Amino acid sequence: MLIEKKGPSIKNFSCPQKERHGNHFVLIITKDLDSCSILYLTEVPVKTLLGVNPNNDPNNTIEDKINYLMDNFFPSPSSEDNLDYTPIIGHVEPMVLEDIEMVINALKGGKAPGLDRIGFRMWRAVFIHDKECILDLINICFKFNYFPEHLRNAKVFFLLKDGKDPGLCTSYRPVCLLPTLGKIFERLFLLQLNKWLDRNN
Repeated sequence: MLIEKKGPSIKNFSCPQKERHGNHFVLIITKDLDSCSILYLTEVPVKTLLGVNPNNDPNNTIEDKINYLMDNFFPSPSSEDNLDYTPIIGHVEPMVLEDIEMVINALKGGKAPGLDRIGFRMWRAVFIHDKECILDLINICFKFNYFPEHLRNAKVFFLLKDGKDPGLCTSYRPVCLLPTLGKIFERLFLLQLNKWLDRNN
């Protein structure tokens, strides 16, 4: 239901902003981090892109400039980095409805959603409509030690710091907007971790 309703709205939101002469230019960049593909949808004002100019090359395209910003703030891991990790999956206590209700009820409105444009308010409505479905979804992810890959996809945009030189990467503050469902998962994981720490002193 959510995919059916949200799919067209995401498409309508993205398509008009792909024009270079619009207010924003949206570009999708995929970075391969040790076979884990991370999708960045960057939203950078054209004024910002005109200011940042790597190596002062007049032939830099908008894509070159966005890649320059992304590489500066989100560098790929070097070949020396060892990212191989095989977790040992032990018994995980299943979540109960009371845990999820506590997290859902504590969610604050007004938070910007990620690429899927689904806010906390929508997830609260889905939970009220079918609590067992949400409970099963979360428990399956916990049981198999799985964090859905699409929940790691971030919408990234850059804010120019007050009074800073727009030609320097260090003058910008990156802001990443992640899917709200991923934030709910993280809070539930923290809840489980705190319970485990309490039980084991």
